[in-house]
Amino acid sequence: MEYKVTINDDATAKLDLTYSPEDIEEAFKKAYIRAAQKVKINGFRQGKAPMEMVVKMLGDSVSDDAVTILLTASINGLYPSLSFKAYK
Repeated sequence: MEYKVTINDDATAKLDLTYSPEDIEEAFKKAYIRAAQKVKINGFRQGKAPMEMVVKMLGDSVSDDAVTILLTASINGLYPSLSFKAYK
C-alpha cells in the first residue's frame, strides 16, 4: 500500500491510498473467511463448507466487507505515523 497526504490551508487533510492487487486479494480472503463462519451451504454444517464452495456461492457479495477490512487495517497502521491526528 502506498499513501500520500495533502494538508490543506483550511485545516483539513486529504489522504490518498493506493493498493496493490495482492493487498486487495488478501482483504477478499479475510472477508471470505469471516463469511464462511456464517453462511449456510446445503450438505455442510455451518462454518464447515470448503472455501472453494463459499467463494463460488458468495462471489463478489463480500466486496463491502473486503473494503472495510482493507481500510480499517490501513488507517490503523498509518495513524501513528501521520503528522496530523483525526478527532474522535
